[in-house]
Amino acid sequence: MDWTLMYIIAGILLLPMFLYGLFAQANVQNVFREYLKYPTASNTTSADLAKRLLKDAGITDVDVQPIKGELDDCYNPKYKVIKISEKAFNNTSVAALGVAAHEV
Repeated sequence: MDWTLMYIIAGILLLPMFLYGLFAQANVQNVFREYLKYPTASNTTSADLAKRLLKDAGITDVDVQPIKGELDDCYNPKYKVIKISEKAFNNTSVAALGVAAHEV
């Protein structure tokens, strides 16, 4: 079989998936930035919410820390740490609390 044809077929199949991934990522970023504008009535930061959710679940060995970047939030099971982006860490918006709840 001709490898050129294989590369063309792979490109035809993979390019739409790649473009859809870029579109989805841009959409998530736009929604996040939009909902950063809406503060919650509780005035609770995302870091406080994450700590409270962990405590309420009886989880005492997971730390919550800020991380540089935007939407780079993650849970690292090796080090037992939830990292919330600086933009959301001390933020009281709906988007920030959603990020914290998702990571917990």
